[in-house]
Amino acid sequence: MIEWIQYRRLRRFVPGIRCVVVYVSCTFCVLQAKPQEFTSGSGNDANSVIAWEDASDDGLATAKVNDLFPQSGYVKDISDSSPWVQDFLNLRSPIQIGVTLEAYHDDNPFLLRPGREQEDFTWELLPRIIYESSRPEAGKQHFLALGYDPEILRYQYFHILDAFNHRGFAEYRFKSAKVESVIAHRSAEFSESSGEFEDFLIDEASADLGRRRRGDRHLSTLAMDLQVAKKSRLEVKGLRFARNFDLPTIAGSEEWEGAGFLMHSVAPKTELGMGVRIGQVGIDRAPDQLYEAVLGRAVWQASPKLSFDLAAGVDFRRFEGPLAAGDRDTPIFEAGLIWHPLKQTDVSLKGFRDVRYSVNGQSVIRTGIRAGFRQRLGDRANYSFNGMINSRDYQPTTVSGPAGREDESLSLIHRIDYKLGDRGEIGVFHEYRRDESNTVFGFERGLTGVRASYGF
Repeated sequence: MIEWIQYRRLRRFVPGIRCVVVYVSCTFCVLQAKPQEFTSGSGNDANSVIAWEDASDDGLATAKVNDLFPQSGYVKDISDSSPWVQDFLNLRSPIQIGVTLEAYHDDNPFLLRPGREQEDFTWELLPRIIYESSRPEAGKQHFLALGYDPEILRYQYFHILDAFNHRGFAEYRFKSAKVESVIAHRSAEFSESSGEFEDFLIDEASADLGRRRRGDRHLSTLAMDLQVAKKSRLEVKGLRFARNFDLPTIAGSEEWEGAGFLMHSVAPKTELGMGVRIGQVGIDRAPDQLYEAVLGRAVWQASPKLSFDLAAGVDFRRFEGPLAAGDRDTPIFEAGLIWHPLKQTDVSLKGFRDVRYSVNGQSVIRTGIRAGFRQRLGDRANYSFNGMINSRDYQPTTVSGPAGREDESLSLIHRIDYKLGDRGEIGVFHEYRRDESNTVFGFERGLTGVRASYGF
């Protein structure tokens, strides 16, 4: 699947404002804040592979101030948003310059266990410069975007955590009557960094890493949606995701994945499909993981305001290397709905079970529920809430590996944004997160802060 969702400091906003996520799996899931009449393969329906317009003025579907970030998900989900992005993009200049400033109180910046927490006040400066060949929402046949958006962090007390993180992206999209495709790459180099890029990615790796780990991440994606018949379309995609850490005790990894999915329209508002996903993960000092997944998917737009999405199948996973554990087959699924009860109200609910891998080299089975709510408050204000309950069952990949680790995670995020003119925005946010583990990795954390953004 390719899932476009906005992301800005995912650990706080789940996902937040500043970037777009591209995830390649065996089905596609497009985020649109306003449902449209379902027409298979049209390129701008609620179930299309790639959404080219932003019906809600939220910038959900296109790469704006991007981070490309793989996220689990087969079914649709609403995303948090920030109105200033669309205003920022309405500028006609192909060169876009902007800056975001965030200031917040963090009661556990090191993600330490209960009883050992320390607190600090953090400033983040997030400049950005982006070139776009056209306005993304214009949906032109060719679209090219290049950007650099570093992250500068400064702490009031724990200056050892200060960081200058380099981040950049490139993206090319092509759209015609029968083909939609995208090629994208995202790289990030962290100087003294951080669980942010890992949170909610593979196994919410901040629970394994703590927050501060130097390293780099590289994500490349390729996707194509081809209309092969009047009522049928073929999805083809590929992914490469590599990450490296400065500490030898943390396992770097490189993942390659390819997938294909055939979707067929069986009714004006119903699509059914089958697909396969094949991949390999090379992990430092741990057995390689080879996996195949076979899934079926059903999409039903019950009404212009309500849609359902279901994907279910089996993940077949093998482990190769010295003392590798035996093969493991795991049922997986995602089931969700998106509801628009009012013009300015969005609600989503999603349940999921999937298989990922951990920075400690283990395989992780994740099961959880995610809920989202977004409400426009007049013409300029926006309130959003996101919550998730997630359990993680860590499985050894060697015959002598540790077993029995189980984690439970709760995340609650509230946020209010207010536009200032055509180019600026201010907002406040609060996040509460708790991770409980039967090992040493549990922690509790709260963030409360303000943010301001401006595009030139």
